[in-house]
Amino acid sequence: MYPVIIGLIIPERVPKDPHIAVKFATTTAQTAGDVKMSFHGCLISLPLERSPILDKMYFFSASAMKGSASGLSLITRSQTIYQIHPNVPRTEDHKIANPQVDPFITEAEQKYILSSLGDQSKDKNIKHPWKDILTSTAVWAITVGCITAMWGSFTFQTQLPKFLSDTYEQNLDVTGIIAAVPYILVVGMLLLSGYLADWVRVKGYLTTGQVRRYFTCFAYLAQMIFLLLIIYTIDPIWNTVFICLAVGFGAFPWSGYAINSLDLAPSHASVIKGLATTIGTFSGIISPIVAGYIVTDKSREQWELVFYISAGVYFIGSLFCWIFIRGNIQPWAKIDLEKLETKKAQDEPEKYITKLYREYQEDAKVPFWRKRRYHVVVMVFFGLFNLLNLRINLSVGIVAMTQKMNVTLENGTIIEEQEFDWDSKEQGFILSSFFYGYITTQILGGYLASRFGGHLVFGMGIGLTAALALLIPIAAKTHIALFYATRILQGIVGGTAYPSVLVIWAQWAPVYERSFMGNVAYTGNFVGIIAAMLVSGLISVAWGWENIFYFFGKAIYILHFKNFVFGPII
Repeated sequence: MYPVIIGLIIPERVPKDPHIAVKFATTTAQTAGDVKMSFHGCLISLPLERSPILDKMYFFSASAMKGSASGLSLITRSQTIYQIHPNVPRTEDHKIANPQVDPFITEAEQKYILSSLGDQSKDKNIKHPWKDILTSTAVWAITVGCITAMWGSFTFQTQLPKFLSDTYEQNLDVTGIIAAVPYILVVGMLLLSGYLADWVRVKGYLTTGQVRRYFTCFAYLAQMIFLLLIIYTIDPIWNTVFICLAVGFGAFPWSGYAINSLDLAPSHASVIKGLATTIGTFSGIISPIVAGYIVTDKSREQWELVFYISAGVYFIGSLFCWIFIRGNIQPWAKIDLEKLETKKAQDEPEKYITKLYREYQEDAKVPFWRKRRYHVVVMVFFGLFNLLNLRINLSVGIVAMTQKMNVTLENGTIIEEQEFDWDSKEQGFILSSFFYGYITTQILGGYLASRFGGHLVFGMGIGLTAALALLIPIAAKTHIALFYATRILQGIVGGTAYPSVLVIWAQWAPVYERSFMGNVAYTGNFVGIIAAMLVSGLISVAWGWENIFYFFGKAIYILHFKNFVFGPII
């Protein structure tokens, strides 16, 4: 129940990502930063999941309210709201935080961003052309790309610890560390792919459409190949290498389909992202359940079937995206077509860059630590980092929660005990429950972000997800139904976060910085995964699985609260 609640809270994040990007990320920096943050979370959580302190992992997450990680999520939430939307007198134009009204932005940076993105006063009271959006093949290419990426990503994030444990019988702490290694590679590849995507566009080597197509499709094919190599390789060392590469190449699509909605319609990017993520999230629900039904006796043959299915999904997704991905503003995006500078940036990049040379040179004189758009990238990074921590730690925690332990009775008899006697099917439903809620608020999150500001929706989604993390240990011990409900609620509130980020990028990311800014922020996803996998296992072994949730929940909450009440850190 708790996993379901978490899923409901987190989905809001995805629709908000585009909204934030539209306002803060230049067109050349919209990709790399956003994704890198998510992988950082995987790096931390996977190694921890196999640690002896797994039982305390969830407790630690909830302890964030006392000073640990759930508190961290709540802290980030408040910080995001305050940081991107400063506490200044509010006017009608200030409903949506952007460079035109930001009181801390330098004049040079403001001119550079606005010259790239055009007049943002048109972004108020946007009416979304739903019929055109739903019938656009370019939008459906983004959706299929999202389905493909999420199937593979959620399979790795939720099943990798179990696969390593079942196949190689590693201890919990060792499995967590190994499971986090691929996400370290992802972080580096995100930065590389984001920079490369913007560089080849600026140089004129590839068009925007070609960049989005190549970075998406070739990456999916590479992931398919490495999954097949895992199946046909018995050696554990080579298997680990192929797992790392299969996960690592998942960084490139973040500079492809993931940022593509900003190319098609910046003003509608958040709802497009919300639509794609709503449908794509079904992968997050289905893949753990499918794996649970297939892997019943922990045999390698059963795991091979799981990888065959994932390889097939990658192939189909690559083919569809190759045919239908586009890179230009669409005819139905009338608001964006009126912003002539944005259109020129895509149609005539070399002339556009020459025209902007003066603004760029003036902006370059401003120290990078004073540039507000980079402050925004940092805030989105930590927001995604926290969100992934809250989502991933259960993948580690459930191993400890269902682990069989030898217990010696007073008479000397040794028996096996298991705190939660959940079979593989029940575990599959528990791991996917977050996404039951997650799919319900993606479009809503994008809509709310476009109306009230990506910063607000993004921050609230993460903060509420952190608060619910503190309830997970109680819910799990009370009844499995309550456990499901809590995770679903987390998914509901968390689902608003991603779409809201695109609203931020649409306002802050210059056209030729979109890929890099986005990918730098998105590394927060994977650093969060790394952190969750590394730390969760250690916490569980040392203090019990409950502390996993207390730690992350409290820490995130505290961080948000501090910045919301006392002001931004940056």
